[in-house]
Amino acid sequence: DELAEAVERSALRDAFHRHSLIVARGQALSWEQHRDVCAIVGPVLDEGRDSTIIATDGNFGPVAYSFHSDLSFTSEPFKAVSLHALDVVDGESFTCFASGILAYRALPPDLRRLADTHSILTAAIFADDRIDPAKPIPPRFPRAVRPAVMRHPETGEQILYVIEQSAVRIEGMPVAESDALLAEFAKVLFRPEAIFTHVWNRGDFLLWDNLALQHARPDLTRIRRRVLQRATVSPKSFFELCPGLTLDDL
Repeated sequence: DELAEAVERSALRDAFHRHSLIVARGQALSWEQHRDVCAIVGPVLDEGRDSTIIATDGNFGPVAYSFHSDLSFTSEPFKAVSLHALDVVDGESFTCFASGILAYRALPPDLRRLADTHSILTAAIFADDRIDPAKPIPPRFPRAVRPAVMRHPETGEQILYVIEQSAVRIEGMPVAESDALLAEFAKVLFRPEAIFTHVWNRGDFLLWDNLALQHARPDLTRIRRRVLQRATVSPKSFFELCPGLTLDDL
């Protein structure tokens, strides 16, 4: 009944905020059902825009993606992202996750003070290599400057929001010092014991907090089949936050 459904949705929402990641196996969700589940944490973007099908022959291709938070280089990174495995070879591919909340808690006191007092320039990457921190960012590259530590808008948790894929430099620091400090943050964020690896099987459903977690995937060139249905929780789309760009740019 309606009361039981409301209680269930509240429990899912609480689990999402407590753990940053929900995993459900053996699902067979239509797009409408997928969207309805994701709506427990916020507005879901329309199908065909930031909610789409992810496959190795689609916009994102088979290339590897290092740890990132979707649209971290804009004024409003996506709130949450969800993938549902429609057609995969069981056990053949995986996605890794790293928690900025757990990383902030694990920072040594001296490193935490540095994180608390510095901001980072983050920019979109349109190449395999990192943007050169010593050179100006090309005008068409979206970018944002924000504190290295973000307070989660829903839970108030402190997040070490230092994005491996798109962090260019720490503001106000010489390049060498900035690179060294970014490397120290990365040692805490991506220490092996703190990484959660989800191995994909057909029917898997994942919903994760895009602010609290960074995610990554390996090269998929040799993957036989990996078709995932994607939903995005955000009040604004990629196209609104990155005017003038298309998915083909990524």
